[in-house]
Amino acid sequence: MALEANIEVIDDWFIGEDKTLTFYITTGKSIRVREGAAAGDTTIKVDALKELLPTSTKIRFGGQVVTLSAEADIGDTTVAVSALAGAIPRGSILRKVQDVTGWSFSWRMKATPGTTANTLSKTPAISDADDGIVVVTIEDTDTDALNPTKYYHALWRTNAGAETVLAYGSATLRRAV
Repeated sequence: MALEANIEVIDDWFIGEDKTLTFYITTGKSIRVREGAAAGDTTIKVDALKELLPTSTKIRFGGQVVTLSAEADIGDTTVAVSALAGAIPRGSILRKVQDVTGWSFSWRMKATPGTTANTLSKTPAISDADDGIVVVTIEDTDTDALNPTKYYHALWRTNAGAETVLAYGSATLRRAV
């Protein structure tokens, strides 16, 4: 499932600096949080589930991963999880964590969405396969010759027969004073 992952001005990406972009790979249907949950809670109230979630399924909200402590069936409105490390606000979207063991990736950035030429291309590394964490490491010299402007990027799975876009969006590159 491709997720929009914009790199905004607030993300402070500057020409001529080292930068690490982190992507959290997820799968399955979105799970919307119906009521906020606090750190330490072991249940999350959600909109009616659209798919079965077996016990031990990992779900992610941002950088937080929790594990289901009981099976959740289609239509259930509560999921039982390991204790939350931090709060999850109402309306948040949870998704199943995708194990990326054995996957290969490519990250590309272009000046415009329709162009064929890559402005920058990197081979991402798996940071944590079980939790679906992939990182793109950009060196300071990778952006030295680029202009400060909005670019467009995409993270691809490149395994033969399974090529797919996993994340995409705009990327704002800035110039420091």
